[in-house]
Amino acid sequence: MDECPEGWRLPTKVEWDSLFRQLSGLRDNARIMNFNPFQTTWYYWSSTEVNDSLAYVGSVGFYAMDPQQAQRFSSSTIEFSKNRPAYVRCVKE
Repeated sequence: MDECPEGWRLPTKVEWDSLFRQLSGLRDNARIMNFNPFQTTWYYWSSTEVNDSLAYVGSVGFYAMDPQQAQRFSSSTIEFSKNRPAYVRCVKE
């Protein structure tokens, strides 16, 4: 899978895992990642394939029961069908 322009590439599973480890210690990850909360999950492609039909994605989720409640942040890399849509975030080579 190569969806990025020349000079850019998809991050690997290891790079997504590293980013998520860095963010796990931060108190207000939702503001740092600049995402809108309320039980939402986004999936971002990695360049790491499992097989012909699966690849890893970075999964980023934010959860809050109401606007007054503290936001909960979750992140992980998961196996994901290549037939499903996901976002693309490119990193400079």
